[in-house]
Amino acid sequence: VNMASRNTQEAPIIWKSGEAQREYEYTQKLLRSDVSPQLASILQRKLRGAIEDNEYDYTVFAAAGLGAVFMFGLSLVFWTNWTAMGIYLSALVLYHFMEYLYVWRFHPKDLSFNSFLFRPNEHYQLAMVVSFTEYLVEAYFFPSLKDNTFFIVIGTIGIIIGQIFRSGAMWTAGSNFHHLVRERREEQHVFVNSGIYSIMRHPSYFGWFYWALANQVVLMNPLCMIAFPYALWMFFSDRIEAEEAYLISFFGQAYRDYKKKVPSCYIPFIPQH
Repeated sequence: VNMASRNTQEAPIIWKSGEAQREYEYTQKLLRSDVSPQLASILQRKLRGAIEDNEYDYTVFAAAGLGAVFMFGLSLVFWTNWTAMGIYLSALVLYHFMEYLYVWRFHPKDLSFNSFLFRPNEHYQLAMVVSFTEYLVEAYFFPSLKDNTFFIVIGTIGIIIGQIFRSGAMWTAGSNFHHLVRERREEQHVFVNSGIYSIMRHPSYFGWFYWALANQVVLMNPLCMIAFPYALWMFFSDRIEAEEAYLISFFGQAYRDYKKKVPSCYIPFIPQH
């Protein structure tokens, strides 16, 4: 019996991170096979690493932090003149919470701190910093620019619509949706073309694109309103092209026919068919 097995018997692991649990179980499966002593030593280190990742999972702290930011955002909306920032913070928290909730419901073994999707790509966090910075600088020098009820209302409606499409697409697809583009078809992966997917092929991208733009409308960030569409277009155009190539390899003519009939995502300058 290897050391990991003895430790497991003496003190059963309480898994807080689905990602760490999956890594641990997969590594144990490899250890049960006929492996060399050198490889066994490497796998034992991976087991210890998975246990450490589980012990130091930051999900609880992230959830508590999101809750605090959400309440702070609501307090800005109802009790200060910083209504736009309050709506923005509340919408941001709701978005990340819904991403985590989706993984919890449909991919529990992948559940981890990363499920909040704080870093969906390498530019996301930079974009958030730029957005906050523009708002604060302009609010200091041009405070009247940030107190426009018309743009706040229009932007809030856009945020709600974007979130509905984003979350609706994920929950409609169920376990067939993933945060990462799948390069190989999994056994349980089925072709979804009903519900919101009968309107467009990539409703989650449609939702995310217009959700992000609507946030900048709420904040009345003119520079970000110009820069964000281009940055988002660059991200989605490459991602959609790669994803659809894999989907065609998974589902063949059925997906080609679907692609001819149903538009892509109504994001400007992205081919719809």
